[in-house]
Amino acid sequence: MSKKPAELPDYLKLKNADIILKYGSDILSDEAFLTQREYLQHGTVSVYDHVIYVADKSLSYAKKLHLKVDEKALVRGALLHDYYLYDWHIHGAFYRGHIIRHPKEAAAKAKQDFKVSKKEENMIRRHMFPLTITPPRYREGWLISWADKTSAVSETLGKKARRSKAKRAADSAKKAAARKAAKAEAKAKAAQAKKSAK
Repeated sequence: MSKKPAELPDYLKLKNADIILKYGSDILSDEAFLTQREYLQHGTVSVYDHVIYVADKSLSYAKKLHLKVDEKALVRGALLHDYYLYDWHIHGAFYRGHIIRHPKEAAAKAKQDFKVSKKEENMIRRHMFPLTITPPRYREGWLISWADKTSAVSETLGKKARRSKAKRAADSAKKAAARKAAKAEAKAKAAQAKKSAK
């Protein structure tokens, strides 16, 4: 089975899409990675959108601070930092110690599914510092940790959350209208069948 070429959604309005695609195309086109579209992360933002935002923000911070970074490791570490592949909202924020355990789970799954360098693994495992106690070893890891936290705040409280909520509300309204139309159609068919039976 051939993989679909990697692409990034236009609605994310990324500043560094070319770099993210250059180093993360194998990840972005992976079927397991794409399932993250189904899981919520912060507010109404999916894990998929979140990790792409983190990659984009990490690259922007590096540029703004004039830091020399390993862009490939930075992009790959950011895209895989929450690669745990389950919905932690089902049982709440502390489901199986999610906040503390998910970096380790994400690193293990990332190593299983992709070629992950030691540097990338370190970034994934330590992105939740200070909650994970041990700080990141590399500057790229610090950038991911910082971008993760600022993204979490903006996704929960900011414009992204409001935009996503509006999109979700519109989708919900469309589904409700479709259900209502289907119900009306079924009712009309039942009435027609009843009339025909007489």
